[in-house]
Amino acid sequence: MTTIIALVKPVPLEVPRPSKEGLVTEGIAWGLPDSERAVVACAVAAAGVLKADLQAIALGPEPSEAGLREALALGAQRAVRIAPGPQGTDALGTAKALAHAIQRLPKPWLVVAGEASTDAHQGITAAMVAELLGADLLNGVTRVEAGPQGLVASVAHGPGIQRWGVRAPAMLVVAARGASPAHPTSWGVGQAYERTIETVAIEDLGVPPAAPLVQRTGQRRSEARRSEAEVHEGDPEEAAGQLVRRLRAGGWVA
Repeated sequence: MTTIIALVKPVPLEVPRPSKEGLVTEGIAWGLPDSERAVVACAVAAAGVLKADLQAIALGPEPSEAGLREALALGAQRAVRIAPGPQGTDALGTAKALAHAIQRLPKPWLVVAGEASTDAHQGITAAMVAELLGADLLNGVTRVEAGPQGLVASVAHGPGIQRWGVRAPAMLVVAARGASPAHPTSWGVGQAYERTIETVAIEDLGVPPAAPLVQRTGQRRSEARRSEAEVHEGDPEEAAGQLVRRLRAGGWVA
């Protein structure tokens, strides 16, 4: 049986507050934007066609579990949060952590992810995960459904739609526009809070701690060069005379 994985990116639903240490997200609600709900919707549809269970995986701090709860409410059966280290991680570190978590699951894998997160907008993580897994990559997916020989993915191409047969291992990247987001039911929300979210530290996946790419050794405020100005008052002829005398005194004119 194919293992279905939805890679989701929960984000703060409000604007974080700036501080000297960075952005403060404490006390701010987290969740899934519509683009991530569309990822779950496609993963749920694929799981229905292939008669498989669906697992949602996210890398993020503890508040991001609210987004995983949403994924459970939308149809995922399991959810795993990868806890980042104290130094955080970059896109490659995130891709390695997600790939390591997927590799713990039974093969073959069908992974569904978004084009780009709504906070970073890099759009490279899914491609790196596919490369690390050795999986085929299909971008711009707007819909998945049953076909004569299994799962079929629709991809917007110019004015028309292309339909591709999908076989695991594969990575489906859901288009930010064109794919419809899922919406939880009250029953789904109730089920979501009856399930436990598994937490695994990024170090336990065998991913080394991220090393900072840039180290700030000091900070100095640059002082803008001040300019001096003089005001010459009076009628135009008198002001012009004052200006000429000032320029001669400074050696600017003869």
